[in-house]
Amino acid sequence: MINKYKGSYVSYVLMFTFYFFALGIFSSIMSIYLSGIGKSASEISFIVSSVGIFSVLTQPFVGYLIDKTQKPKLVSAITLLLAGVTGVVFIFFHNNVLLFILNGFTLAFINSVSPINEKLATNSRFRYGIIRMWGAIGFAIASQIAGLVYDHISPSFNFVLFFVAIIISIIGYYGTTQIEVDINNSSQSLSFKEVNSALLKNKRYFLFLLLTFIFTGMTGVNNTFLPLLITEKGGSVSIVGTIIFFATLVEIPIILLSHLFLDRVSGRVLLIISFVVILLQFSAYSLISSLNIIIVSTVLFKALATMLFIMITLKIVINIVESSYINSALAIAATGKALGGLVFQLVGGKIVVMYDIETLYFFFTFISLLGIIISFMMKIEGNSKNLFNGQNSD
Repeated sequence: MINKYKGSYVSYVLMFTFYFFALGIFSSIMSIYLSGIGKSASEISFIVSSVGIFSVLTQPFVGYLIDKTQKPKLVSAITLLLAGVTGVVFIFFHNNVLLFILNGFTLAFINSVSPINEKLATNSRFRYGIIRMWGAIGFAIASQIAGLVYDHISPSFNFVLFFVAIIISIIGYYGTTQIEVDINNSSQSLSFKEVNSALLKNKRYFLFLLLTFIFTGMTGVNNTFLPLLITEKGGSVSIVGTIIFFATLVEIPIILLSHLFLDRVSGRVLLIISFVVILLQFSAYSLISSLNIIIVSTVLFKALATMLFIMITLKIVINIVESSYINSALAIAATGKALGGLVFQLVGGKIVVMYDIETLYFFFTFISLLGIIISFMMKIEGNSKNLFNGQNSD
């Protein structure tokens, strides 16, 4: 029975569903949870910004450990377990500094294994889309449950569910197919500093890191302040969960159809599309006060943009980075995401305190336009092999 479980579709379903369920249950209404225990907008920004600081240390190191040990599943499972412990401890403290530390460690650990999850999906014998869709389903369900638990049971109980989901996700890791090891992996003989130095000398990769910094910085802040914008316009916490639930479901058709366009469309065009999507989203938030319009914009654009960027990151990094550095490159890209979150959280918090949330999104609209301009400058020769088609025709 154990042999049948290894490499099975069920193992991937468990891993992706409960990994993203854990992420969703912890993060989807974090700003509302913190507001509910008496934290101001500036305090919320301070606590949430911790992810960037801690990720600068954890994500490149986790990527380096995976390249060095060639044991991605073991390293990822240990990292996830650490996230589960720090996440459940979160409910016992209200001190800003302790919440800052615990939030930072928890999400930094979770985000550190995200690139490996994506590689496990593309490395399996199943098509990427029919595996990855379970992540969208898990996050969607978590967003809905988080709001209902918050309103009808206890806000703290969400963190208990988070820990349970982490454990189930680790069980899923056990059955997935190991990522193939490159026996000529030159990064195994290099130090942590030498690997990072080699990557940052890659001009195309460096430019992509800048785009990652901008894109994920803004979308990270959006995750923090969008629930507050919706409740400010008259929506309840449960409605926030329902909106995010339907917004996440929009990812599923994109994921399922990924093999039809991601291997064929250039990375530059995909980057431009991603920035156009968030440009439309943020301009709607900044210029239109109707709650219904905000809901429609969120459902259509929020998860679509972030999901596209996750898949684009995998495609672009594999195209522009040597194969021996891919895990480290994906980890550094995740660090760029975290740094973007840190900087934009701090700036965004100040804008909201000085002005309002609509002004924050007006600022993001112009930054999105800048991202489109930079995307036109990207030169990515060729397309990766059938990355999203699966190794077999399952």
